[in-house]
Amino acid sequence: EAIDYESANDVNYIFERDFVVVMKFHILIPKNLTEDFLAGHFEDESNFWYNKEDINGLVGHELRKFRDFSLANVDMEDRGYLINLLPLKIDEPMNVVAFIKGQVLTENFTVPIPPEL
Repeated sequence: EAIDYESANDVNYIFERDFVVVMKFHILIPKNLTEDFLAGHFEDESNFWYNKEDINGLVGHELRKFRDFSLANVDMEDRGYLINLLPLKIDEPMNVVAFIKGQVLTENFTVPIPPEL
């Protein structure tokens, strides 16, 4: 089982920072879907975002951008980055929330591409 986001130790650490970016990643499959699969009952998942090639490619791109942006700012102690794994949303793979001093700046933050040095 995944750790509860709200009670995880790293959440306190990250939210003590002035600037925080959280990627809400809707990927965790419902337990009953997994249990049904293991029992030999298959649900049609063709409409789930992870089975749509264009959306799946976009998700990979956004994850890499988030990773690169986080690593480009890793030495800045007033900043924090977190990927929050959440239950699957069939049509919405992710959104990125930006916080300044604990207050939501936006729930649709566009992660920038770090400049080439």
